Amino acid sequence: MKITSLLISLLFLVFYSSYSEKEIILERTWVFKSYDSKSQTFSYYQRSKFSKSKPGIQFIKEGKLKVKQSTGNCGTIFPGEKIDYEIVDGTWEKLTDSIIVLKHPLWDKNYTEKFKIVELTKNKLVTRILP
Repeated sequence: MKITSLLISLLFLVFYSSYSEKEIILERTWVFKSYDSKSQTFSYYQRSKFSKSKPGIQFIKEGKLKVKQSTGNCGTIFPGEKIDYEIVDGTWEKLTDSIIVLKHPLWDKNYTEKFKIVELTKNKLVTRILP
């Protein structure tokens, strides 16, 4: 009887731990890695804080968001040209297991974007912007 109770408790703990990890895995700081024009996907890698030289997204509990983005609205023309970044506050909402909506200021306007999560692991996030 004690063994059965112990096994049930252990199984519950394992199930609960894995469920919690899946739920909070998005709540991290993600640094931009690359854009694949063929699949139209954005890849990010997980870090403890934003990179000094790359954009990124930080998903925080209770739907809070920080976005590190370029302060200018045009791309760089010259190799090695310095890009200035800012970190803005916003919100995020999970519509389904794979669809999230981000709302944040972008170049003095309110911006809303909808993402499909294509891949999500502990260290990698791949998204596609939806219309």
